[in-house]
Amino acid sequence: MNNKLFLLILFSFFITVGACIGRPENRYFDEAMHYRNEGEFEKAIESLKKTIATAPKSDKGREALYMLGDVYYQTGDFKKALKIFNKYLDIVDVNDKKKFLLLNKIAFINYSKLNEYKQALLYYFKALNYASSRVDKFDVYTNMGNCYFKLYKFDKAVEFFNKGVIEIGNKADSDLAPRVQETLYYMAFSYSVLTQDFAEHYKQKGFNPSEKIDANEPLRKILEILDKCIAYSGQSKYGVLCRYQKAETFEEMGDKPKALAILNELRDIYPNKAVIESKINKLLGKE
Repeated sequence: MNNKLFLLILFSFFITVGACIGRPENRYFDEAMHYRNEGEFEKAIESLKKTIATAPKSDKGREALYMLGDVYYQTGDFKKALKIFNKYLDIVDVNDKKKFLLLNKIAFINYSKLNEYKQALLYYFKALNYASSRVDKFDVYTNMGNCYFKLYKFDKAVEFFNKGVIEIGNKADSDLAPRVQETLYYMAFSYSVLTQDFAEHYKQKGFNPSEKIDANEPLRKILEILDKCIAYSGQSKYGVLCRYQKAETFEEMGDKPKALAILNELRDIYPNKAVIESKINKLLGKE
């Protein structure tokens, strides 16, 4: 390559780079990132809006649109964040992984920030189509179970909690184990609500009301779920709560000795010691 050609290429490169740096949308976007990093969110929002207005169809304009939703989320303006994220979803051809993250985030805002459980479920169902890992699917199934739990649809809550647990299997790592325990705890609780009216429970299964039935069958199912939780750890937050619920289940089954044995083990580790003492006194007939 001769010197003239090299200088021409070098000159063209700097012209191109200079043009990119000098574009208003790039300058506005850089300002926005600076303001966001400094915690000056109002200024960041203004600069992001300028980026979008200047070049709405450019890569930088699309990136600014997503960042605008994220800044609204960080500042607690969740309704505006949802509006922006939905707009981004409509106009941007995102890959499957990013689409999952975006749908999951929209669902999570509806679920955890706005208490819009039915709306959250719509987006969680969509997110499932793009969930690629077992952990992603576990997250979605568990949050769907939580939504149904909040809607008092305990049969659906049990169904989706169970789907989440099945995704993970019996080998959750130490980081995931607390979340699996929490899922199992609420799964057992939901199942206990479903089976409080045993006559209705068996009627739905086609049993003749006059037929002799085993009323402890659903309680044994609850114990099975609780034991899965406790198997991870009996000392963790949800391990302790599952042990207490197990004592209550034994009490309901009429097995006071097993209930008392568990309650005595929980005396020094249960968050509210007075609850344990009261329950023990009740079982001993001291109240």
